[in-house]
Amino acid sequence: MKKLLAIVVAMLFVFSLTAYAQPTTVYKAGSGDGKLDTVLKELNDRAHDNTERFITDMSKSFGVAKQNIENMVNKVKMTFADVFMTLKIADITKKSVDAVVGEYQKNKGKGWGVVAKRLGIKPGSKEFHALKNGANATLGKIKQEEKDKEKKNKEQKKSQDKK
Repeated sequence: MKKLLAIVVAMLFVFSLTAYAQPTTVYKAGSGDGKLDTVLKELNDRAHDNTERFITDMSKSFGVAKQNIENMVNKVKMTFADVFMTLKIADITKKSVDAVVGEYQKNKGKGWGVVAKRLGIKPGSKEFHALKNGANATLGKIKQEEKDKEKKNKEQKKSQDKK
């Protein structure tokens, strides 16, 4: 009887762990531009590795309070790439962040290409190129910060090893 109870408890423990496991999903921007989608996926993955840095960078870059960005992630359930797209589209179109979030929520299943068009950014336009360039620049900045941090960590390790 004790053996059976132990097995049942162990099974319940294993099932409870899998019930709370986050599913692995692939980010799909649906911007209509394969290169932009690739950049957004990588931006999303890297931002996930350092959420606080991403939120701080977005806040400084776009002049949006950190709490607003945190709300987009935690309450609206936006990915980091979606947060970037929201802020960049708001910046380019001069529309409020709330207006872009609203359009995102209405059309989220259709992808960012549809959202951008509905907000006045046409494929191939200078605004669309500004969106792509902004994504590339943001990803480049994240990569550089990662390299700088790695270099600093190596230097600190060398310094400690000498002692």
